[in-house]
Amino acid sequence: MNKNDFEKLVKERTEKLTQEVMEHKQVEEALKRTLEELEKTMVKFTTKKARGWIDVGGTRMNLVDIPGGWYSIKRLISLLAGSETLRRVMVESGNDERFTLSALEVGFLARSRQGFIDAVDCYSEAGFGDFKVKEIDFDKGYALITCKDSFEGWTLRKNDELTKESTCDYSRGVLLSFMQKLTNKKGLNCVETQCIGTGAEECRFVIDEEQRLLERGLELPTLGKSIKEKAEEFERLLIECKKAEEELKQAQAQLIQSEKLAAAVQIASEAAHEVKNPLAVIKAGLYYLGRILPENKEAQKTISQMDKATQRAVAYIDDLLNFSRPPVLNLKPVDLHKVIEDSFNELPQEILAGIEIEKNFAPAVPLLTADPDRLKQVFVNLIKNGAEAMGEVKSKKLKVESEKEGEFVKIRISDTGKGMIEEDLKRIFDQFFTTKGKGTGLGLAICHRIIEAHKGGIEVKSEVGKGTTFVIKLSRII
Repeated sequence: MNKNDFEKLVKERTEKLTQEVMEHKQVEEALKRTLEELEKTMVKFTTKKARGWIDVGGTRMNLVDIPGGWYSIKRLISLLAGSETLRRVMVESGNDERFTLSALEVGFLARSRQGFIDAVDCYSEAGFGDFKVKEIDFDKGYALITCKDSFEGWTLRKNDELTKESTCDYSRGVLLSFMQKLTNKKGLNCVETQCIGTGAEECRFVIDEEQRLLERGLELPTLGKSIKEKAEEFERLLIECKKAEEELKQAQAQLIQSEKLAAAVQIASEAAHEVKNPLAVIKAGLYYLGRILPENKEAQKTISQMDKATQRAVAYIDDLLNFSRPPVLNLKPVDLHKVIEDSFNELPQEILAGIEIEKNFAPAVPLLTADPDRLKQVFVNLIKNGAEAMGEVKSKKLKVESEKEGEFVKIRISDTGKGMIEEDLKRIFDQFFTTKGKGTGLGLAICHRIIEAHKGGIEVKSEVGKGTTFVIKLSRII
């Protein structure tokens, strides 16, 4: 490399280094300007006391973002829980500060008049505001503190949201905590008598025993419920609201059923005369046939079944007319198993054709005090329903069982039919509800009323594709 080439290379590298230095200076100046802008909006910790508040106290609630974060949190709590609960949250958050006890442990503060002043100065230097102790009687737990730029009041002013009430609740809690923990006095409270958040020139905080505060004519601030208490109250309200909604639905359903019932009763009343007259003629004809065929046992059996069926038809019409009143029972000693057998005998044989019938009766079931015709009406209805439910299934089995249970007798009537869905089960005993394509929807409703009139109970269990079981529970003595 000759001299000229060497000088040229040195010149190029010098120019490149000069350019890089200029670029670094530009970056440094830009960074400096950025830091200056940040210092205008962020809290700057410059003293040992300020660092002590963070390091020793371990609380950063309001320092995460004084220009926006605290304001957003406060508005959110107020929106969700109300202003009184917000006041409580802020006061308790401030009162829960850990700086005082930690600073006492490391000797940063003393339990003295000066210790309280140092704590307030530390809080002030940490960026919460320009707090000054104007008056103090440490032995009595009294102090007067002022501040011209508390972060809470300043935030409201910055957002043009002046309030009617003092707003520096977090600072109030902190200042009260300082005095409580340094003096170990109980019964102290802190009142903010004026606040820059309301438009005043400065905030003024008075700490003293509550009785002396009242004697000074100062009103003690009231705190609302905690967020947990609010949440529990809200949960209770939701439960009560849901319960009221369910009761309203039930009342509406009952009203609809009552209206349907009223309409049915009106129709039945108008039709009763036309229906009962033919039934009376049929009954008279059956009586006549019984007289002229006294020796024909098969005919007598059929006539007897027809006569009883006619009686039930008349009773059914009466049920329609008197559905709003409990059925009248003709009570007598009843052999329950005989009533069940009679119920099977009165059903047309074609209904039970192709069905395997199993009867498992408990031995020595005592006589019941009941209305046999009404019970027969129930059993006929349930057996008929079970048979019809198995119309399209291959394996048809109807089982009737009885068992003693103390002073009660249980009867189970089960089928292997198509079963019912949960929604239908809930309404199965409602008037005018039916899962069939035909029928009045009154059969099971009437059965339910008859069993209730006997002071018994009737329940139903069903599984789609497997079948349905009705369980009747009757008392031996009504």
